[in-house]
Amino acid sequence: MAMAPYKVRIIARAAVIRYNAGEEQVNAILDSYNLTQEDRGLVAAQIAAYAPEIPLNG
Repeated sequence: MAMAPYKVRIIARAAVIRYNAGEEQVNAILDSYNLTQEDRGLVAAQIAAYAPEIPLNG
């Protein structure tokens, strides 16, 4: 079952903040949250909506 939408938004915002603070690998940031593949896709989509300049494949 997918994560609640508010949790997806919180994790996505936290990932954007961590990236902007200097962490370079988005995949490493997402790995630290231990997400299911489904949830990871939802969070990645939310990150793309918040900050399209962040590369999600690296």
